[in-house]
Amino acid sequence: MDVILVPEKGDTFGIEVGYFDTVLEIKEKIEKYQGIPIPKQTLIFNGRILQDDRDVEFCEILQHSRIQLVVANSELSAQSQIGRLIMKQHNMIPDPSSHHPQSGTTSTKNSNKLKVMDFFGKITMIL
Repeated sequence: MDVILVPEKGDTFGIEVGYFDTVLEIKEKIEKYQGIPIPKQTLIFNGRILQDDRDVEFCEILQHSRIQLVVANSELSAQSQIGRLIMKQHNMIPDPSSHHPQSGTTSTKNSNKLKVMDFFGKITMIL
């Protein structure tokens, strides 16, 4: 089946994956065809970071699914880039005057709350 990769910068592209391919195998294909080193790749599908040992079936990736590709660069860590991407997707712009350091929660101009936590490489959003 074909899936669509959507990088934060640049053009989208498609790759063919098998139903039992692992996320690591998808990253290997991205490296082979796009030249992006595996350690710099983070794949996100349905708001969740895909773990390398999981397969396409487990992740519920279907034909023409759109998978976000975050590529770490030297200026920003992958986690920083993922946080920015999530906030951008949910049209949430942080308001620095309403940050609550004890709770780790940030109010936004939309009066929503967003909490991003790094827990074993996963990002959790609470809206």
